Amino acid sequence: MIEKEILTRIADGLRQIGRANKVSGIYREDLKFFEWICKQNTDLIPFLNSPSVDYPKKCQAMDELFKDLLVPEVMSFLKILIRDHMIDYLPQIREEYNRLADEDANIAEGQLFTPFVLPTSQVRKLERAFSNRIGRRVILTQIPDKKLIAGIRVILLDTEYEYSINTVLEGIKKNILSKEENQDGR
Repeated sequence: MIEKEILTRIADGLRQIGRANKVSGIYREDLKFFEWICKQNTDLIPFLNSPSVDYPKKCQAMDELFKDLLVPEVMSFLKILIRDHMIDYLPQIREEYNRLADEDANIAEGQLFTPFVLPTSQVRKLERAFSNRIGRRVILTQIPDKKLIAGIRVILLDTEYEYSINTVLEGIKKNILSKEENQDGR
C-alpha cells in the first residue's frame, strides 16, 4: 500500500496545473467520469495493469476510448499513472485532488446522514447554516441511515455534528446506568 502523502503529492501536481489553467472543475469531472467508466467496465483496469500489454498499446487504447471525452492534461495524467503502475490508486488520488481543489475554492464537502431523504431545499438550508458556522461554502452529500430514529448527523471537515434523537436516548441511557451504579455502590 502506498502512503497517503505520496498520493497527495500526485494529486497536488494535477491540482497545480488545473489551478494555473483555471480548469480544476473540468479535471474533477474528467477524473470522476474516468473512474465511473472503470467501474462500469470491470475489464479496463486489469487491462491497463496487465504486464502482458506494453505501455504504447495501453496508451493507444486510452486514446481510442477517450479521445474526445477527456481533456489532454487529464489524459496525460492517467497515462502517467498507468506507466507508473498506479492506476489502481485513482480513487484515492481523485479524493485527494477533490479535497485540494475544494481547499483552493474555499469549499468544504461533508456527509449528511438522515433517517429518510430530505428535500433539496432543506439540504440547501443546512448547507447555508454550516457555511455560516465554518466560513466556507459547504456541499453536503445526503446519505440515508436507517439506524437514525429522527434528526440528522453531519460529518464535515473531520468533525461530527450530531442532532439526532439517538444522541438524546444514548445520554438518557448513560444517565440511568450511572445512577444505578451509584445506588449499587452505596
